[in-house]
Amino acid sequence: HRVHLASIMTEALFQDLNKQITDGSYQRAIEVCDKILKELPQDQDALHCKAISYIHLSHPQQALDIINSDSKLSAKLTFEKAYCFYLSQNYQEVLKTLEKTQEDSERIRHLLAQTHYRLGGFSKSSSIYEEIVSKQKESKSESSETVSNLVASYVSKEDKKGFEVISKNKDFIKESYEFTYNAACAAIVAQDYNKSVELLKQAIETCTASSKEEGLSPEQLQEELGILRLQLGYSLQMLNQNEEATTLYQLVLKNKPKDPVLLAVASNNFITSKRDNNLSNYEKKLKTAEIAKSKLSDKQLRGLHYNKALLSLRMKKLEVCREELEELSKSGEVVSAELLKVALLLQEKKKAEGKEVLTSVFDKLSGTKDGEEEAIRVGLTLVQVHLQEKEEKEAAAFLAKLTAPAYSPAFVAALVSLYESLSQPDSAIQLLDDAITSWSSRIQKGGKEAVENTARLMSESGALKLKYNRSKEAAATYDGLVKFSQKHSLNHNRALAGYVISVSQFDSVTAEKFAKQLPTEPVKLDVDVDTLENLPIKVRISTKEEPKTGAVDGAKQTEAPKKQKVKPPKKKKKRKFNPNVPYDPERWIPKRERSAAKKKKGKYTKTSQGAPVASASLSLKTQPQPKAATPAPAPAKGKGGAPPKVEAPKTATAAPPKATAPPKQQPKQKKR
Repeated sequence: HRVHLASIMTEALFQDLNKQITDGSYQRAIEVCDKILKELPQDQDALHCKAISYIHLSHPQQALDIINSDSKLSAKLTFEKAYCFYLSQNYQEVLKTLEKTQEDSERIRHLLAQTHYRLGGFSKSSSIYEEIVSKQKESKSESSETVSNLVASYVSKEDKKGFEVISKNKDFIKESYEFTYNAACAAIVAQDYNKSVELLKQAIETCTASSKEEGLSPEQLQEELGILRLQLGYSLQMLNQNEEATTLYQLVLKNKPKDPVLLAVASNNFITSKRDNNLSNYEKKLKTAEIAKSKLSDKQLRGLHYNKALLSLRMKKLEVCREELEELSKSGEVVSAELLKVALLLQEKKKAEGKEVLTSVFDKLSGTKDGEEEAIRVGLTLVQVHLQEKEEKEAAAFLAKLTAPAYSPAFVAALVSLYESLSQPDSAIQLLDDAITSWSSRIQKGGKEAVENTARLMSESGALKLKYNRSKEAAATYDGLVKFSQKHSLNHNRALAGYVISVSQFDSVTAEKFAKQLPTEPVKLDVDVDTLENLPIKVRISTKEEPKTGAVDGAKQTEAPKKQKVKPPKKKKKRKFNPNVPYDPERWIPKRERSAAKKKKGKYTKTSQGAPVASASLSLKTQPQPKAATPAPAPAKGKGGAPPKVEAPKTATAAPPKATAPPKQQPKQKKR
């Protein structure tokens, strides 16, 4: 009878346990499991349900202890055990645990992909997700969660394939704001910031609307909206809308997010969008960002080191700047570190060493294919340093190295300007002719851009030749431009006008002949003459009363009051200095404090409170003069007074500080 009664009670408890788990009351489910385990201490189902309940309540260690308490349960619950390690952020143990299992299910692959993602193995993560998505497509069970995670892995390794995946799965955008957020991140990687702004605004609306259905509290909603606003601020900042970006960053910081990474990125990006001279406030923000240093990605960490080094340089904290530059070099941002090092050397007035550093870095980068863009960046910095030192010849020679291969119009324009300042018109004209030859040879491959650049360079070449009285050469250039414009269906009126002006210098007959081809149509104005003539004439009426010149209607005539003449002050005669007359050494001291002044007994001297009184026996002539204080390396701490103005570094601050993008959020892992 007792056994039968115990089985009935246990069955009732299991029914209650099933109800609690179905309703999501996991704390109550644990209490029911404890009651079952009192009756059946080794019951596998009760232990299993208790472990799962602890996982749902985000207590992975308690769940792990239950799983390890029974060897059979530990062998059976391999996925749950690995997932406990995942929640504890012990990702290496996750991989070790999953290696032992023979289960080849979708949930194992999901967890494996997520673990590689957390460890920074974005290529492995994306390949696993590609496999999952392809199998889901075959079974027609594709989910937005899997596609969203695939996009996140592409975005994290800055692969533009993420944007292609988004374009193929646009229907998922309306389903969840997480997918929309990852779509916006993919647009950022593709540098389509307008699209990312559009998607992020849509994600904010979706998140706000779905918060009531998901039962989120106001605090939880603000936490979810924080990362969306932060990424929206980053996108707006990339579009040079700094005021809107600053407002969003302030809103995120005002809500005091619990996620340290979110707080760090918001603090870092805030100082890059709001540019003023409040350097001490920026230093506090960067100290806040350093709290989550261990949780930031490599890219975010590089941006943080760069900004801190730049700020230390501006605050003249040179030792701190050197330490940050070492960290920046170790992280792989070698070029940025070297440019800031040059700025540091220039601030220390070690200009020769700075030039040597730039030259050596340029030589290393110029020989590699991947370093061409960075080599140009370093080379332009070296040109800038030469120009600041008024070494125009050296600057022109180095800029010629950068210009020659591609003949970019901007580089050509800068070099022509340098040649003109050096009074070398022949070099400037030859440069333009070489650039014309280079771009005209690229017309078949370059298309419209090559045609436009060739026409622009020919026009500038003709104008320059005309400026230096080389009329025949200018006429030949403009003649070629007219033919080139006609061939490629471009407007040739300006070229024809230039040809007429240049030919008129030596052949007036030909000039008159071609001048007739210039457009002579009268300018058409959309004006109705009759309406214009019938418009009323506005008469300006003075509101001031004029003085009366005669009597009106028998009124007595009164004279206007005359203005009194103000006599100019008499000019004081300058006293001539007489070297023979001895000067009074106490002439700058008030008379009441001089040695010859009569002392009043029993009364205080008339001085302001706290003012020092000069001694009668010590004159200014014998007092030691104060020495000029050496300026401190950092502005004084405290609220009183703004920090002293600091000149911007000569090289590295040409570009604004780097703004770090927020982490790519993934949908929450389903707890099975």
